[in-house]
Amino acid sequence: MIEHRRLLNEDPSYVAARAGIENRARAYELGVLKSARAGITRIPAVVHVVWNTALQNISDAQIQSQINVLNQDFRRTNADSGQVPAVWQSIRGDARIEFFLATTDPNGNPTNGITRTQTQVASFSQAGNPVKFAATGGAAAWPADQYLNIWVCQLGGGLLGYAQFPGGPADTDGVVILHSAFGTTGTAAAPFDRGRSATHEIGHWLNLFHIWGDDGTGCGGSDEVGDTPNAGGPNYGCPTFPSVTCGNGLNGDMFMNYMDYTDDACMYMFTVGQVARMQATLDGPRVSIAPELHLVVANFGYNAGGWRVENHPRFLADLTGDGRADIVGFGNAGVWVALNNGNGTFQAPQMVVANFGYNAGGWRVENHPRFLADLTGDGRADIVGFGNAGVWVALNNGNGTFQAPQMVVANFGYNAGGWRVENHPRFLADLTGDGRADIVGFGNAGVWVALNNGNGTFQAPQMVVANYGYNLGGWRVERHPRFLADLTGDGRADLVGFGNAGVYVSLNNGNGTFSA
Repeated sequence: MIEHRRLLNEDPSYVAARAGIENRARAYELGVLKSARAGITRIPAVVHVVWNTALQNISDAQIQSQINVLNQDFRRTNADSGQVPAVWQSIRGDARIEFFLATTDPNGNPTNGITRTQTQVASFSQAGNPVKFAATGGAAAWPADQYLNIWVCQLGGGLLGYAQFPGGPADTDGVVILHSAFGTTGTAAAPFDRGRSATHEIGHWLNLFHIWGDDGTGCGGSDEVGDTPNAGGPNYGCPTFPSVTCGNGLNGDMFMNYMDYTDDACMYMFTVGQVARMQATLDGPRVSIAPELHLVVANFGYNAGGWRVENHPRFLADLTGDGRADIVGFGNAGVWVALNNGNGTFQAPQMVVANFGYNAGGWRVENHPRFLADLTGDGRADIVGFGNAGVWVALNNGNGTFQAPQMVVANFGYNAGGWRVENHPRFLADLTGDGRADIVGFGNAGVWVALNNGNGTFQAPQMVVANYGYNLGGWRVERHPRFLADLTGDGRADLVGFGNAGVYVSLNNGNGTFSA
């Protein structure tokens, strides 16, 4: 709150921004405006570990433990939620917010969502936000409109953490947490070893005030939430229910609320009213950082349909030639399709081929790769499956359905040729520049190709490169990835292999063969 008051006193633009934010929050609280988010919002976080001693350089495991706590607390799945007194059980709020460590950095590169900065600063103060700037021994924020910045460091003055409310400067936006009050393992120390300091501070970041309204002990403040009782000031430790202040009746203070100051073990709820304020923030000043997840098909899921990665491959491919990806799933009974509506939603799934399935045909992920690829040059994906007896094809009818499967190559199969998923990668790629996918297989003796005839059938396989193979070259699936990609811009796929000594390339000759 110190930072919030400082900005209110010093920054007129913050005052104006806060007025608009509070007007929106009040409208949500009163029900005048409703959240546009029916689903779950997932927020990418970056954790900046700023350390002076080795102990402060907290582990990845400690960081992940904090993310786990946040996801439980903000989804009301925390195990201690049941300890909320009966009188308030009905207003426990699921904020429908989840957090994850960012997987892409601001430059578009892969990341684990953690930065580590060694500093000469023994202990950081809140004044001036030194931990947030490299020039003062800290680490610079990632873009605040894309990430939740969390700084973890040694804080001075007994401070557990602090946060910036929405509407403030981008270069200081985020939360700061004492390393020994972060997560549930490592340096986390009782009584602040359950990750609730971060839950509390991120509550501020999402525009929640303290439960007592920040008026000291005057009983005249407000947290601007209607379903939280007035309180006479912060609670510490683990009070006994009821703890009555400010004449707040039989039930007293809601000291188990995350926005009080009690020990971690004694706070375990947000309220429905607090959720409304957080949703107002996500629809308003935090809207860019927090895209909502929408459930668009109640199928193809682990629970919704019983789909399993080890049994049921699922793909996205354009089936109708409209340039929009449709859903294709290989289920127990065959192939299921959900066509794209063009607005991010899909039609109800339909079973379109009674084959290529776990039961219908006995297809297995560990034995029988399946692909979607355009075999006829019409811009619509066809089904290609590498079965026991060879290659099976079901051509696309153009409306999301397919012709009956036909076996088109008596090779590249589990029995026909002895091809194995764990030894012999197989691909569909255009090798001749005609817009139609050809078959490429990395076998024991090298690379085999079956060129596309343009009608869903293929020429007889030919060995075209005496390398990249299981025996010839000693290439292994678990060590040596191989790919097909156009390296020269001629529209024809070349071979790229990541071997023991480095990257190998065989350029395409344009006729289904390759240079050495």
